[in-house]
Amino acid sequence: MQIKQDKYSLGQSDNITISGKGEDVRLDVKLNLSVAKPPIGASISGTIIDSQGNPLEGAVIKLMDKDLKSISHTVTDTQGNYMINNIQGNTVYTLVAIAAGKLLNETESFTINTNESKNIDFTLINDPNIILGAISGSLTENISSEPLAGSIVSLYSLINENPTLIAMTYTDNTGSFIFSEVSPGDYNITFTSLGFIPTKQIIKVSANKISSVNVSLSNDPLSSNGIVSGIITDTFNKKIAGADVLLYKVDEENGLIPVAFTSTSSSGIYTFINVPQGTYLVKSNQSQLITVANS
Repeated sequence: MQIKQDKYSLGQSDNITISGKGEDVRLDVKLNLSVAKPPIGASISGTIIDSQGNPLEGAVIKLMDKDLKSISHTVTDTQGNYMINNIQGNTVYTLVAIAAGKLLNETESFTINTNESKNIDFTLINDPNIILGAISGSLTENISSEPLAGSIVSLYSLINENPTLIAMTYTDNTGSFIFSEVSPGDYNITFTSLGFIPTKQIIKVSANKISSVNVSLSNDPLSSNGIVSGIITDTFNKKIAGADVLLYKVDEENGLIPVAFTSTSSSGIYTFINVPQGTYLVKSNQSQLITVANS
């Protein structure tokens, strides 16, 4: 590659004054050979486009060292072009590109030589989650504001005004819950907690936003305050701590309706309180981490 540089240092004449009409003056300038050397360092340039081949203006490109610490960064111009200069040669780097609404893209580690000019282009694809939203909230008791743990939170879509169950979760020890990766639209959320009057609320979800909903439940004066408890064991009668236990109500058609969630104690014991009259069963399981070897 060839680059253009000044052969001589910039020269300048002495000052001269023209005092008369038609005066002829002479200004000589002696130029000295330039002793400046071309910039030492490598450069990386390229173009950032989207999946349709359109240039991405304002995309950010970061140059990172082998420990993924940022060395330099720049942004693309209107044509999606970028350039990073004065890069130390014979060093390992990684280049990362990101733009609004796109998934991050990065190169494999590479080495660039001193004075080398490397071209690296990127194609950034749409972030699929950018069109999705989320719902976050909490459930409390309306008088004391105490969190209601282990409550059932059900999410229904309102397609053609017909509620359709699409997700279900449980409140944690702080009464909090979350639904992630929710498509934009209107939803109906129902809240059920033993000993409390169930309630529901309509919420709107927008793309790339978190919709918040905080609900307080009132005590059910008609609750029978029943108690369901037991011990979860394995096939060797060993008590299982930290097992998930879900209480289901059995309806007249033997359908199962989840009504409460809890975990076993260190002794494998679980308890549900404020259980209304009815027929119930519990289901239990426990997850574990496993290591999958490469084939």
